[in-house]
Amino acid sequence: MTAGTMIRSTLLLSLLFATTAYGQVVQPIAKRLHLGVEFGYGRAFRTLSTTDNSETSSAIVDGRNSRETTRAAFSGSLFLGYKLSDRWAVELGVGFARLGYQSKIDTDDLTFGDMIDPRRGFIYNTGDVLPASFRLFDDFYYVEVPVRLRLNLGKGRFRSTTTAGMAPAYLIAANSRAVSTYADGDKEASNYDDTDQYLRFDLFASVSTGVSYRLKERLEFRLEPMFRYGLLRITDTPVTGHLWSAGIGAGCTVRL
Repeated sequence: MTAGTMIRSTLLLSLLFATTAYGQVVQPIAKRLHLGVEFGYGRAFRTLSTTDNSETSSAIVDGRNSRETTRAAFSGSLFLGYKLSDRWAVELGVGFARLGYQSKIDTDDLTFGDMIDPRRGFIYNTGDVLPASFRLFDDFYYVEVPVRLRLNLGKGRFRSTTTAGMAPAYLIAANSRAVSTYADGDKEASNYDDTDQYLRFDLFASVSTGVSYRLKERLEFRLEPMFRYGLLRITDTPVTGHLWSAGIGAGCTVRL
């Protein structure tokens, strides 16, 4: 065998080995990837707490807890997933979420010295006639990067699916809206940009569990009740809070 023949044979064997390795390693990795989109809708609220344990702070917490209620929450995300096994997968995405809360205050329930909004200490009204009621809306808009671990159980088209994860989040806007309603039905609204009053970063822990349905070999739909909770405080003040939401998430994935 000549030197040229040996070189050609070595190159041929190397090419054959590389092709086989590519088919055994790269292709399965590619088949493990999936791209998905998810939307969520539910109710959001906050958990208030104090950092100084003073009577004044505790009184503010009690007053706000008696008046504030949940507000509509929604979210959306685009994510890339990698299948670790038949049951486990890890997903990384980028998303958007709106959380918040609201309150309704009837003027008849107020006593002398009450602050309509303890954050500002006034009643959003400069007229001579006191409104019959107030509605206060607080909204928080976040951009987040969710990272989660997914567990799929079952066989066939229908399977159970459960996730748990974390999402570093950045506050891009925080707005408040006050609506005064008078006895004759007239309304007056005021809007405020409160972004600078809140801490910009948060870390949301999330969990969801539901069902998935495989329509085709590569296309899958999911429906999952979901819950998220902000682990970091939203303000660095004596009265602070943690945002959370609960609702339903719906999405679909495409295997690449």
